[in-house]
Parts: sequence; C-alpha cells; structure tokens
Amino acid sequence: MITKINAKAIFELCKEKNLIDDDITYKEFYYITRDFNKLISDKISEGYCFETIIGEFEVVKKDRNKRSQMINWGESNKKKQVIINSGEIPFNKETAPTGINWFIYFTSEVSYLWKWIRSLSVKKYYYFIPCWDNKRKLGKEVKKRIEEKTDNYVSYKNGVKSTYSL
Repeated sequence: MITKINAKAIFELCKEKNLIDDDITYKEFYYITRDFNKLISDKISEGYCFETIIGEFEVVKKDRNKRSQMINWGESNKKKQVIINSGEIPFNKETAPTGINWFIYFTSEVSYLWKWIRSLSVKKYYYFIPCWDNKRKLGKEVKKRIEEKTDNYVSYKNGVKSTYSL
C-alpha cells in the first residue's frame, strides 16, 4: 500500500527531528519551501544545473527527430479556427477526411527539455516529469534567449554532453 504524504506531514517530521526551529510556523515553512522551489525552477529554466543527492536537473537541447514531427498545437488550433471562420471544413479523420489540413509542425532544429541526470543506482523506479508551469516558463525563457542570441543550454548527442551554438 502506498502512503501519501503532504507538506504538513513533512513539516511535522522536520519538527520532530529538530531540523527546523520550534518558532517556525507551518505557514512560514510552507512559504519558504514554495518560494525555494519556484526559485530553483526559475534558475533551471535560465540554464543553470541544480545538483542534488539524487542527481542533477537541467535544461538540455536535443536535436529534433525529423521522422517523427511534433505538432505545434497552439499554431495549429489558430489555423483551424481560421478555416472554420471562413466557412470551410477542417480535416478530421472520422468526420471530414477530405477537409483542409490544419496541422502545423515544429520546424526548429532542436528542442529544449528538462533532464534529470540520475546519480542513483536504482534508476528503474524513478522518473521525472516537470509540471506544466515549468514547461511554460522554459518555453518563454528559450524564446527570449533565442531572440537575444544568448543561448547557453547544454546539448546532448548520443548521451554525451556537447556544446551547441545558435
């Protein structure tokens, strides 16, 4: 059976083990840990590597696989709405197989991903999925850096770190 744990339980455990001062309230503990996590997330999105006992977290560049194109859903949905507004029928495999294709694919050479470089020997039990907010922050940060030509993210090719320039 899996036992769930929350911030309140962690706070109580820290108090019990004397890891935090007795005069710190749960509310203060909550805000400190929340702000710490936001700060770490922001710094990783900016290109820093966060080192922990379980490994390193960073943003990496990866060459796009040309065979399996990824759909840019934001732009595709805009194009679909334009087709609908003009009175035409967008493609749908089941209801409109002869409709107008509205898919737009990403065309950049690289994609940017959150990566967990594990230092644990029990790798098969752990995986890392960044939350939606972190993915959104990363997208904004990458766009800004590409426009400014200040990209300093690490690139991986065949599992080996390498440098990559714009």
